[in-house]
Parts: sequence; structure tokens; C-alpha cells
Amino acid sequence: FYGEVTGEPAHPHSLWLKQYNDFSNVKVFPVPAKINEEPLTFSNLPVGSVLRIYDISGNLIFKTSVNNGELLLSKRDLEPIPAGIYIYILKNKSCSEKIEKLVIIE
Repeated sequence: FYGEVTGEPAHPHSLWLKQYNDFSNVKVFPVPAKINEEPLTFSNLPVGSVLRIYDISGNLIFKTSVNNGELLLSKRDLEPIPAGIYIYILKNKSCSEKIEKLVIIE
């Protein structure tokens, strides 16, 4: 079994590690998010990771686990969240993190 880019032999677990630990392909859209009009989408998420959304004061306001690599969060899912600036943190099973800003508008 060979790697796609280099053609060198790859360890069989390397694909598993990339699928479950890699944040490089994560996409969040739309930005800014208008959750009244369309869901907030997180795609290409490592399966088994945890998404946390914090307000600007550091209060945890939303938390969920990723089961299938994509999350669609509707207004109903994010009901208590008013328009504003938020921080989301994705953490995978190996404790790597991706920390980014999230803007929600009305």
C-alpha cells in the first residue's frame, strides 16, 4: 500500500490517523453565519472529535461530539445564541485542537 503524494510505502494506520486527527480540511460556512436563514455547517471534521462553542467571555454555550464528519447546526440547535462573536474549539481524540473565531449575525 503506497502513499498518494510520494509513492513511498505508508503505514496502514496512517490513513486512519489522518481521518481521525486532521483539522487541515475542516470547513465552516457560511461566514458570517446567518443561522436564521441557513444552518451553520462544519464539514470534514475528524470523527470522534468534540466541538465546543464559547462566547467572548469564555462561557461554554454549546458542546457536541462529531459522529460522521459533518455537523449542520440550525437555529433550533443554537437557539440561546444571540448574534455576536464566538470562539469554537475542535478537539480530537489525540487532544490536538483547532481554535477559530465564529461570527453569527441576524
